[in-house]
Amino acid sequence: MDVDVGVDKPLQWQPDRLGPDYEYALCELGPDPDGESPVCAAVVRHHGEHDHAAVMVHGMSDYFFHDHVARYLHAAGIRTYAVDLRKCGRALRTGQTPHYASDMRLYREDLEAAVQHVAASHSHVSVMAHSTGALAVAEWLAHTELHIDSVVYNSPWLEMLGPRRLRPHIPRLSHAITRVRPQALLRQKPDPVYGESLHRGYQGEWDYDLRLKPLAGFPKRLRWLRAVAESQRRLARNELRTSVPSLVLTSERSSTGSTLSDAHSSDVVLDVADIWARAPHLSTVLGITAIPSAMHDVYLSPQPTRTRALEATVAWIRRHDGTAPLPH
Repeated sequence: MDVDVGVDKPLQWQPDRLGPDYEYALCELGPDPDGESPVCAAVVRHHGEHDHAAVMVHGMSDYFFHDHVARYLHAAGIRTYAVDLRKCGRALRTGQTPHYASDMRLYREDLEAAVQHVAASHSHVSVMAHSTGALAVAEWLAHTELHIDSVVYNSPWLEMLGPRRLRPHIPRLSHAITRVRPQALLRQKPDPVYGESLHRGYQGEWDYDLRLKPLAGFPKRLRWLRAVAESQRRLARNELRTSVPSLVLTSERSSTGSTLSDAHSSDVVLDVADIWARAPHLSTVLGITAIPSAMHDVYLSPQPTRTRALEATVAWIRRHDGTAPLPH
């Protein structure tokens, strides 16, 4: 898949939903390979004139609302940008299937378009990717010619969930089903516990738009799951491995997530042991930090846990942008 985008067309910035310290712009990407209306990516930027930029990339059923992260990075001398990928968050258009892509490699175009604009204004660029967004970033990093100083992966989804004996068969089985039923949905019982552990209207700290991030997530198509499994398989074969310095942040433990207490102090979405096992396929320069009592999105964890995650993030970024001395 070739990606051909440029920065010759200036972005049209406009006020963002997060308030006066933010602006957003749309990168038009043209026709949707999945047959829906034309797609775009949304780029959000926080105020500041720092030379180093960090670009945040969300996960499934998510979008950028992490004002506290942007303010922390700003105080550390790093300007925050974020990308809402096609059909997600600010980039979701009427009639489109939320968060649907039939191939994780499609997101290369979104990230190339967005990060080219960021790189044109900053000498140093890092990327911060969460959950499913980590696969999109890994796919893009393996093919972009842009220089990226470092990456921080926040609970990346690197291995399929479910019984281990079934995992290798998911691409083949889903392909067989979607050939007959292209729009088939995953049969899942909605579980709002993680969402309720986050949103201020329930048992969480965060105020975000439930239309863009529903408590139990958006319905998921089987073709999307196949795309995830295929991307994870490319990762396992080292096809996505780069030399970009990459830090993987996770919780110290996973749990079933049957209670809000579990959701507030562990990863109730992914198996952290799977993440640790697959992480070496991401980069030849790798760090892994397991944070006690962290949530699935480590930056949304209760205090003081989220500050530990942010401290680790800034330390990694500074270590690899030349502004902090490397240990002997």
